[in-house]
Amino acid sequence: MMSAFCLVQAAWAQVAPVDITVQLVPPYTSRIVDYVSPGNEKLRIIALQRDLTQASYRFFLRMEVSVNGQVLFRTSRNWQPTPITVAPGTPVILDGADLQAYFDANHLDFVNFNRDRYVANPNLPEGYTSICFTAYDYSRPDVAVSQNNCGNYFLALPEPPMLNYPACGMQVRALMPQQVIFSWVPMNMGNAAAQSTVYELSVYENRDNRNPNDIVQNVAPIYTTRTSATTVVYGPGEPILQTGFNYVWRVQAVDEKGQQAFKNNGFSQPCYFTYSTDSSVNWNNAQPLKIYALAMTEKNAKIGWQPDKDISYDKYTVYYRKQGNDNNWFNNTLTDTVFFVSNLEANTTYETRVQGIKGASSGMYSDIVHFTTPQKKVVDCKESAGILAAYNGKPYTRGMHNDIVHYGTFELTLDNIQQGQPGYYSGTGTVTIPFMLGMTFSVTFNNIQIDDAMQVTAGEVIFDSEGVDKWLASTQTVNTVIKNLSDGIKQLLNSTVNGDDKAWIKLEEQVKELAKQELPQVLNDSLNSALQQMDNARTAYAEAKQAYSNATTPEAKQAAQDKMDAAEKQFNDSKKTIDTLEQQKAEMANNVTKYMLKAIKQLKAEVDALQKDNASTPKSATTNNEAADDVAVVILRKTTITGNSGIDNLEDLSKARLKTIASKYFILVNSLFSYYGENDKPSFEDDNAIKGKELVKYAIDLYQQKVPEQELVQKLHDKLQTMLITISKQL
Repeated sequence: MMSAFCLVQAAWAQVAPVDITVQLVPPYTSRIVDYVSPGNEKLRIIALQRDLTQASYRFFLRMEVSVNGQVLFRTSRNWQPTPITVAPGTPVILDGADLQAYFDANHLDFVNFNRDRYVANPNLPEGYTSICFTAYDYSRPDVAVSQNNCGNYFLALPEPPMLNYPACGMQVRALMPQQVIFSWVPMNMGNAAAQSTVYELSVYENRDNRNPNDIVQNVAPIYTTRTSATTVVYGPGEPILQTGFNYVWRVQAVDEKGQQAFKNNGFSQPCYFTYSTDSSVNWNNAQPLKIYALAMTEKNAKIGWQPDKDISYDKYTVYYRKQGNDNNWFNNTLTDTVFFVSNLEANTTYETRVQGIKGASSGMYSDIVHFTTPQKKVVDCKESAGILAAYNGKPYTRGMHNDIVHYGTFELTLDNIQQGQPGYYSGTGTVTIPFMLGMTFSVTFNNIQIDDAMQVTAGEVIFDSEGVDKWLASTQTVNTVIKNLSDGIKQLLNSTVNGDDKAWIKLEEQVKELAKQELPQVLNDSLNSALQQMDNARTAYAEAKQAYSNATTPEAKQAAQDKMDAAEKQFNDSKKTIDTLEQQKAEMANNVTKYMLKAIKQLKAEVDALQKDNASTPKSATTNNEAADDVAVVILRKTTITGNSGIDNLEDLSKARLKTIASKYFILVNSLFSYYGENDKPSFEDDNAIKGKELVKYAIDLYQQKVPEQELVQKLHDKLQTMLITISKQL
């Protein structure tokens, strides 16, 4: 039973005189100095004095910036920043202009980054980025007085444009007068620099049919233009294109403000096209294919498109990916106008497009359409896997390894398969059972029928019994509860002064109720005070906003705007207070966890000592206690039971019954130590088997009363011992 004790993270660190927390606010930018521009709170440092022996403490910070584990630059040892003074228990918050000097090139030592490049355009390379700070004693500059704390994020530079028309390898029909429409798709629309992005189109002549990449690197373009649009009409006023010639074109995305770097310096992949008099395909009349997409289940989707009425394409290439420019496109080429995609993720938005192919040429891309898979279905353990779907009359004929189909309410992943008649398959696979904690069972099947909705509609799937045995041996029996206070506080920190009133009131009430249950009174009072200030700020903001709407003069509008700004500042300052309280709550939780671990280790030490004593005692030895030779009984006899636990009658039990209880208690102590005592990151609160919430609340009450550590640990030891003996009686 105790093999089910669950394990989740918690951690504590050695206490240093100063506690440093580095916070970064998305969206992230490659231009690092943007984090500390005046009025910007994208980078924030919270410092808190832990050394209560001093009235105040003076320190300074040193910074280090790295990408993918490689240090780019750090604070110079030849520069000592302005001292920062912090008082016990009162956080100091630094952001924006407070940190600007740390990013001055004159105050940095450059390790793997060029100083001149930093001064000209301080864009960081793409990758996993860390901005770290450490506090140092101002009087002893070489003595660190805090842990090194970092803000981490992954910086992904925006993608260059995606060329649309003329498509790569396309034949463009020569018209009189000359007219070619170049078009592309911007790939940085969600980026902060999108509004200042312009595009530079370059067209090159390729007389020798060389590699397009070689052309753009070594040949001067015959035409270049810059525009903020995503199309250019190449007309009779531009250089004349020669029929029968190949041409290469590409587009570069450029941020006019110079603040945003792009992948590949903003250059798209080059494409070539042939300027031709061949009229067998009238490409200039070609239109993007009309595409649609529909999610059929949380794993499968159907993508289809209408054939072009003017161009009889030989085949099509369909592309799909998760929504977002950072995700890679997957593609399949087929002759049909319908494509079924499987192995998708539940509750996820995907985007897809299609391109027709005629001979050696490709048509333009279709518009990108989106579809969203539904949430994963919650399966009831009472439902039967044998209830098969009704056949829709269309067989699934493209079955392959790793396809996921639906077998009743379960998901069947195909492994080794052989196809018989269209839509019929035999082979092996796996089935995941959600209500068995996601346990995966090996299965075999013979001649099952699958339709094009990816549903098993006929046949039998046979489960491997070894999977059942494995689940019975490893499944957890402990129910868990979800702690919502931290999530509620995160929502508070993401709220705004002018947010929805109903949502705010609901969130505020939820956090207050949860705080009453989880926080000690002193932190609860501070949280309620901060929430009241946020309430007041919201009221003041609403009144000022109304005054602004009613104002008839510039002076009145400015006065109202000043009041709105002040209310918003008060609201955000209160959020900072709540953020600090959350950290103090985490510290309290870490200390309580530490004391719980000590109590468990004390129980384990007692058991080990008795085992050792019993091993050295001759079995023929006798005492007045008939069970003296049973070490498990000895520990029960020595246990002092108090209160109305229902186990204070152990002395009245028979020897056989006592031995049974004692043996189970022994097992529980060892199991408890195995799951908690040897791990330094446990969480007890979610463990219903030992009444985790009650136990943690008891520990927090003792902690609030400032009970000395040794006494607190002993009390926890006694309560745990009582709980474990109670469980032993019930097993």
